[in-house]
Amino acid sequence: MKTISYSCIIYSKSMAEDSLALENSRIQLSPVELSPNAQYIPANELVKRAQADFSKQIDMGLFSQQEIDNFVQEKVIGVKLNGVNVISIDFEHSNEEVDPILEAYIKSPNTRVIVAEYFYPEIKNNAERTGLLSIMNNIGGNYTAGIEYAKKLSEICRTANKPVAVTDLANKARYIPFREFFRNSPLFLELVWGISGVQPELFQSLNLPITGANVAWVSGMILGLSTGKGIFDKEKVGSLEKFVLDFEQARRLYAASGIKQLTQEYPPLNQPGKHEPQIVVVYPKAHGIRITDNLINPNRGLDKAKDVVYKLFGPGLDFSVRQWAWKDSLQRLVDSGYRWGQSGNQSIDQRPAAKTTTLANWMLFSERKIPI
Repeated sequence: MKTISYSCIIYSKSMAEDSLALENSRIQLSPVELSPNAQYIPANELVKRAQADFSKQIDMGLFSQQEIDNFVQEKVIGVKLNGVNVISIDFEHSNEEVDPILEAYIKSPNTRVIVAEYFYPEIKNNAERTGLLSIMNNIGGNYTAGIEYAKKLSEICRTANKPVAVTDLANKARYIPFREFFRNSPLFLELVWGISGVQPELFQSLNLPITGANVAWVSGMILGLSTGKGIFDKEKVGSLEKFVLDFEQARRLYAASGIKQLTQEYPPLNQPGKHEPQIVVVYPKAHGIRITDNLINPNRGLDKAKDVVYKLFGPGLDFSVRQWAWKDSLQRLVDSGYRWGQSGNQSIDQRPAAKTTTLANWMLFSERKIPI
């Protein structure tokens, strides 16, 4: 496979000039009134829209109407939120070629931004500093497949001149030890308790139940992952899943909240002839159906409580929406109606300037904390 090389630039002087242009463009936009209510888009409606939007590709013989029907029924979930169509598409970690229908969704003029589980310039930038990238490639399996997923998606977005938003917590090496520590936290707390020698009688009486419960919990997570059940089920979301505390669940919660934020930054416009905007979310199905469920069925009180727990056990993780653009496509963001700074009092993190001699670079142009 062809190796893709990226140069990651984080906020330069020219980037500041581009951001000023985006900020000034706000006065030219006239957004429609936003509705906080989210609702699923029926599958037959998604099929009709896709067949209409991709009529040129059908005429070119890239795929057929029946293939679109099959693809949507199997892989696509649609949610209408704040006047924006959120299109979640199943894209598993594999070495297979990207489906041309997925590529058509990404390149569609309706698509304003892509939400990616992993984005290669970000992964490469974070992992190379610790040598993790080479380790992941050497391990192989799902790690290598995840890297290949990120490379393919990044290249398609580059050729399509589409900005990419990343909301996922699992973009740094520290995510995995935090996740495993959280899953085994009763055992760690029990160990500290035992070493401290405080209330030895109570410790002895609770030792076995705590250990047993922790082993059962972790074993259940491993079994669920291997069998595709529980919080890893690809077909349904359990009614009690919202009460499951796990960092895989955290990824889905913050992804959904980040997408809500993006619907305000890429709103529908009162401009005749403009396409109905959509945000394309590219995640494996087990994640995708839970991200959309969080959009449809939020529990504000419970979500805020989980937010406190996850941030307590995950210090240093990126609880933010990071937006990247291929530098020569920034003006396209202005033309498409991107509302710079729409999300309120969350300021943009202006990173130290980096030198560049070419416009052909992925650039981190916005990083905003995700409010729950």
